[in-house]
Amino acid sequence: GGIRAGAWLNGTVAQVKTYGAFIAVAQRADGGSVHGLLHVTQFPGNVHRMQDALAIGEEVRVRVLSLRNGKLQLSMKEAQGNEVKASAVDLTPFQDIPPDEWLTGTVATIARSGVFVTVRAPDRTEADGLVQLANIRESFVDFGAARDILEVGQKVRVRIVSLDVQSGRMALSMRTPKAPAG
Repeated sequence: GGIRAGAWLNGTVAQVKTYGAFIAVAQRADGGSVHGLLHVTQFPGNVHRMQDALAIGEEVRVRVLSLRNGKLQLSMKEAQGNEVKASAVDLTPFQDIPPDEWLTGTVATIARSGVFVTVRAPDRTEADGLVQLANIRESFVDFGAARDILEVGQKVRVRIVSLDVQSGRMALSMRTPKAPAG
């Protein structure tokens, strides 16, 4: 009963393919192991071939991403904003925060689509919002520059530009709001 989404398990590498490794995690009642797939994209850092990262028999700590139809998906990464399904976080607590109010957030992921930043509502609910590359600063920033300017774990000032409770998506900006005309 220990296998549930989000749980960390100890496992042993059973098989290694280019796209990922099969990890034996739990003993079944009949003494057999339960195998889960650790996809290469779920290995920390930029690993392109799983053979470069893991060897058979190695002990690993893995997190359960999902268990569907007996298929177990695993990760070695901490939970990140762009991996958690959008519906997992209720953004209602963020609705009352005005768009010109600055929040302190923490950079969670730097992706090609932009920077995911974890912010906290007044009631301490945490959620990730996306700062598109264009909203990092006044001047143009591309993906390479974003990685130079920012690093994961860094504290940044952001404000909420738009929010959709239905889809669980929140757009953030690090740019100063434009003064209203007139």
